[in-house]
Formats: sequence, C-alpha cells, structure tokens
Amino acid sequence: MKILLYITALFIGGCNKHYPKEVIELKKDSIVVDTAMELKPLSTLNHYKYYTKEDSVIISTNYGDTLSYSKKEYNDIVEYFPSLHKEYPDPPDIAYNSGRNFVDVFDSAGNKNHISFGSECGQDNYYLFYAFFLKKKNGETKYAERRKNLILIYNEINSIYDALQYGGTYFVHQQRRIIGYAEYAIYWYSERKEFFDKSCDISNQKKLFINSLKQKISDEEDIDNNFLKQSDKEKRKQELYKLANHIGELITDNFYLKMAQEFQYKHY
Repeated sequence: MKILLYITALFIGGCNKHYPKEVIELKKDSIVVDTAMELKPLSTLNHYKYYTKEDSVIISTNYGDTLSYSKKEYNDIVEYFPSLHKEYPDPPDIAYNSGRNFVDVFDSAGNKNHISFGSECGQDNYYLFYAFFLKKKNGETKYAERRKNLILIYNEINSIYDALQYGGTYFVHQQRRIIGYAEYAIYWYSERKEFFDKSCDISNQKKLFINSLKQKISDEEDIDNNFLKQSDKEKRKQELYKLANHIGELITDNFYLKMAQEFQYKHY
C-alpha cells in the first residue's frame, strides 16, 4: 500500500471571503493614494528592482502546475503588495495578515484593475509569490538542496496528518503554503547559520520527535473505525510509520530538526 497525498478538490465557492474594500488611485502626478499608508511618491518606494521587463512571468508551485501573470499584472502586484518583498521579511503568516488582501487600482481614465489575494485560494497564491521573491533574496542555487529537503519534510508531515484525517481542504492549502514556510526557514538559516550549524548530537532529540509522530499515528489508528479488519488497520499504521521513518532519514542536522519540530507544533 502506498502512501497517497489525500488531495481534496478545491471548490471555488469555498474560496470566497469578504474583506473591507480598499481603493488605490493612480494620479497623474505619480502619487499613490492609499488608506493603509501615507501619501508617497512612487519614486520613494523600493520596488523597482523587482519589476519584470518580460512579457509574462511564470511561477512554479512545485506540484506540477504554474501560475502565469502578464507583465502588467506582475508589476502591479510588486507595486501594491510590498509585504511580499520586504528587505527584512516577516514570516509568511504575519506578512499576509499584516498587509492588504486586495486593492482596486484606477488609472487616469477610470479603468479599474482588481488585484486580490483575499480568499483561501488567494492566500495560497500569496505564499507562492512570497516564496518566489524571498528565493531571489536567499539565492536560488545556494540553498537548493536544503530547500528541497525541507519542503519534502514539511510535505511528509502534512501527508501524515492528511492521511489520518482522510483528507480535507486544510491540507490541500498547506501544500501550496509550505513553499512559503520553507523559504522563510531558509532565510532564517542564512541569517543564523552559526546557531544551526553548531556541532551537536541530535540523535536523541530526533528519536523523540519521530516517536512522537508514530505515537500520534498509533493513537489515531487505534480509534479509526474505517477498517473492519484489524489486519488492514495495522497495515495502514505500518505504512504511515514508514513515512515517519523517512522523515527521520531526511532530518540530518540541527536545522532540519528544529524546523520540523516548529512546523508540526505550529500547524498541527
């Protein structure tokens, strides 16, 4: 039996939320009028370096699909969502909740461009954008292997809880947002390498962490009534144990251990 990622279909109707309306008007004198910030000339906002000159921008989700934006759509996001590319980034949850969710931008002719991250699906896309910008800051190739392993650890933790709950939209959204969580962890690593790279034996701590995952699996499987046969229940438990063991194999240093512990305790 293979461990499957229990992916629940995203329903568009479930991705609608209502937020206070915020309107930004682009004046002829290049002033941004925004209720969330003081009036500032566009030239004073530190965003130009993130503009694209390409006709479109493709952002990978790491799950086989992509997000595609025209040059104007992309540059408008850069312009009006500065929390995505702060010099000193906030963690993704704080960045999303402290910034705006959507804006209506009017040009001098009165044409409106609605830009929104104001839904569960929109929040997923926000985290993908967040990771896209922060990866440029961290270095796409410098931490490529560490990033890949961390995303895999996060995904497998999510998969265990997804399997125990037999799926749910929470775990689907987590799949998309994990990329943002992982990229912030990489940023934190780059800023605190002396702490994470310190020489220490993590074997006992790692054993405790993996055993805690297995205990969770055991507890949930013991009360699971979806299997009539005890043998089927035990087989599923052993498959989930294999996933927990693989997480243990991926945790090879202090950084991976700390981030895995934090991710599990914070989100599950």
